[in-house]
Formats: sequence, structure tokens, C-alpha cells
Amino acid sequence: NKLKIIVIIVLIAAAIKLIIDSTGIF
Repeated sequence: NKLKIIVIIVLIAAAIKLIIDSTGIF
């Protein structure tokens, strides 16, 4: 299912952004 893959990618990207924002490295 293509939509499911897109949702997973968005969730992973959001999680990575949250980690980066919390660490403040970038």
C-alpha cells in the first residue's frame, strides 16, 4: 500500500526532526 509507506516516512521524518530540535545540534 503506497499510502501506508508515505505515512511511515512522514512519521519517521517527524521523529527525526523532533530529536534534532530537542538536541539542538543542527
